[in-house]
Amino acid sequence: MNANRIPVIFSHGWGENKGGDYFIYSYLTEFLASKGYFVVSIQHELPTDEMLAMDGKLQVTRKPNWERGVRNILFVLNTMKKEFPDLKYRQLVVMGHSNGGDMTSLFAHEHPELTHKVIALDNRRMALPRTKTPEIYTLRSNDYPADEGVLPSEEEKEKYGMVVEFTTIHHSSMDNDVTPEERKYMTEKVLEFLQK
Repeated sequence: MNANRIPVIFSHGWGENKGGDYFIYSYLTEFLASKGYFVVSIQHELPTDEMLAMDGKLQVTRKPNWERGVRNILFVLNTMKKEFPDLKYRQLVVMGHSNGGDMTSLFAHEHPELTHKVIALDNRRMALPRTKTPEIYTLRSNDYPADEGVLPSEEEKEKYGMVVEFTTIHHSSMDNDVTPEERKYMTEKVLEFLQK
């Protein structure tokens, strides 16, 4: 059943280390699974983990958290390759929201050879890679701006084919809190990028 399925690794936003956050994007992960993708959603935080930095230059103080996230993604990917060797790993999609989007972006910076497509849902701190490969797509919220340098300029979008879409959706509502209309919009947009 898994032969020729494209793997998608999803990383959740920061959940204050309470656990269970890998479940709260089920509207999106289950939708992608229903479309034939092999979706794995990672629980990145445990109650015993150090809390996410809230002060200082966040692009610096949060980087250890993102680096741990990259190691988590690599561990999951290597485990998948052993247990499900027939997936289409050359078309790997990494995807995440908020802090998970920052992890996803760092993973693409450090492992472009493993990554085919990147979907960042309103990551705000880690700069998106300026590259044609992997392909980059980001959906943005309407209430929280990204830090300077996170998003590409108009010239960079043109040069690398990066897609940046601004929405009317709140940052904290990109999980299962989305309205039915927002859910439809996000799932359709993500699928459209994956299928192009």
